[in-house]
Amino acid sequence: MNRPVLAITSSGISSLACVAASIVGLTQGPGEHTTWIIAFYISAAIMAVWTYSAAGAIIWIDEQRINIRMASSQLRLEDHAQQQFWSSISHDLRTPLNAVLGYTELLIEETPEGTPAIFRNDLERVKAAGFELLTLVNDLLAIADIRSGHNAPHLESTNIDRLINKIETVLAPTAEQLNNRLVFTRPDDNFPVRTDAVRLERILIALGTNAVKFTAEGKVEIVVSRDADTRQLTCRVIDTGRGIDPRDLTAIFQPFAELHDRGKNSGIGLAMCKHLVEEMGGSISVDSVLGKGSTFTVCLPFEEVNRQLEGEDGNAPATNLRRVLIIDENEDTADLLSRQLKRSGCKVMLSLDGAFGLDVAINLQPEIIIIDVDLKSIDGWAALTRLNQDVRTRDIPVVVCSDHDERSRAHSLGIDTCLIKPVTGATVLHGIQRAIQRGTAAVQQQPPISASPRGS
Repeated sequence: MNRPVLAITSSGISSLACVAASIVGLTQGPGEHTTWIIAFYISAAIMAVWTYSAAGAIIWIDEQRINIRMASSQLRLEDHAQQQFWSSISHDLRTPLNAVLGYTELLIEETPEGTPAIFRNDLERVKAAGFELLTLVNDLLAIADIRSGHNAPHLESTNIDRLINKIETVLAPTAEQLNNRLVFTRPDDNFPVRTDAVRLERILIALGTNAVKFTAEGKVEIVVSRDADTRQLTCRVIDTGRGIDPRDLTAIFQPFAELHDRGKNSGIGLAMCKHLVEEMGGSISVDSVLGKGSTFTVCLPFEEVNRQLEGEDGNAPATNLRRVLIIDENEDTADLLSRQLKRSGCKVMLSLDGAFGLDVAINLQPEIIIIDVDLKSIDGWAALTRLNQDVRTRDIPVVVCSDHDERSRAHSLGIDTCLIKPVTGATVLHGIQRAIQRGTAAVQQQPPISASPRGS
């Protein structure tokens, strides 16, 4: 009810009160007539004031509801704009990084014998700087994920030995510059576990980077072990650096907290680690002795891997590839993927246009498809849906490449292999082999297809 309606109602009540007062007054004696009229007029006035006040209160409540709805709508718009911003930042940063790291890797691998060592060392430094920048980009994007609450952990088959090799590649150049000795201890059994490989890699790189930076002419050791009975993965990062002030052992896990160590702050790395670990259902702790070093311990649950989908040693079996279709509208990325695959003996079909690549996939039916979902000529996810629904392409293994962590969305379409740029040649080959192996196992497990036609 709005203010005018309530005002009219109030006037009507007052008029009725006046009429009632007059009637009652006529029935009373001369001395009581005035008293009754005054009493009723006072009652009518009180009721009018109360009604008007109630009208104001109701209008105020309605206004607050409108304000809340507007604020909620504004927050949704801002959240969407923020996601669009970080998505754009991710693409703009990872795309050139992919070219820097990819071409540097190719140059290192193709360096001819007899080339002066200084040239190879320079390339290794470029590669190390690229990985350091990638770590910073990952931290930046992780902050955005933490703030938005998006991207829940995604469990996938994770080869710990291969993951440690990647971490060693990132940490080794900085460790060498500071004269630190890197030591890695792997699980006795190399069979993979189901965990969030991307988050685990970020956690260990962040902890390892901190250990290397705050240690000089010492030792940094990363120990990874697994307990099959409790299904717990334990990762310890041990350094012989300067240690942590006991008063800061809690503050270091808070973002940008002031520390007692010469006015420094904690930054974002350890806070990000704590958030990622807890998201994965695990825990993180630290033991440190000032002047002697620190030990960070991460405990994470894991699931067993289906051995029918993996080789006995946890590696996807080698596959003789002949026809691979790459659909990527970024010329540098497409060229890198093509050169990496050709060096492994693959026959590569390349499409720099998403819509044309979709037609090629349907008409030529390659053995495997590598597709970047960030396409401009066609919606990448719509293209994947069409490939998944078309009888001519639905059994072709697909590897998704993206600047973002799209594993959950890819998994919803039945795609288990999703690579996050930048990717190395070894990562691409392993992703392809795993996709083919999983696709073969899935086809073998499917019931026979009836002869009745399916939808077009």
